Amino acid sequence: MTLCTLTVREVEQAIGIPVSNWEGRCMEIAILMTEKMVIDGKAVYGLWLGTIAEGSSFEGRPFTHHGWTRCTDGRIIDPTRWVFEGKEPYIYQGESDYYDEGGLSLKSDKPIPPYNEAKKVNYHFGNEHWLYELLLRSSKVSVMQLFYLANLPPQKIGIHARKMYEHIIRAGYEGFVPTDYWDLCDIVEEGQ
Repeated sequence: MTLCTLTVREVEQAIGIPVSNWEGRCMEIAILMTEKMVIDGKAVYGLWLGTIAEGSSFEGRPFTHHGWTRCTDGRIIDPTRWVFEGKEPYIYQGESDYYDEGGLSLKSDKPIPPYNEAKKVNYHFGNEHWLYELLLRSSKVSVMQLFYLANLPPQKIGIHARKMYEHIIRAGYEGFVPTDYWDLCDIVEEGQ
């Protein structure tokens, strides 16, 4: 599927849902569009950080949760962006200007939780223990610190993110690592 040629009508026909029923169903529409139209990319979830027009059903929010498609070349296809902009329906195809995949902007600047001996993690991190010491500034790790590490965006950790997340899972805390971070690890590793 070539970018910059998708029309609302083509997407409606491909997914079997009229545009009048797309509002509030962004992730569903992005998934269906990506699957049914064989777009080279993946439907992703995060935050819309752009302006939300007066009169929109999302009016008054500084940001809102949102779903769209991230193409393998980094461009965005968003079938419901028009809802936020207060425009007539169209398929946005372009740069990632107001998109925050995984909601990373809300997670990136939190302070490191203090170490808690009563809730220490009993897991040997092996030869990668240096990474935890670097990120936590401590050789000991407690549960809340592990949660903090699991929620650090891959872009902040760098090429070692996947290895750290895998350690967290092996330590028995798989629920701490956001599932969308695995795709972001791929992007970080490709950029290194």
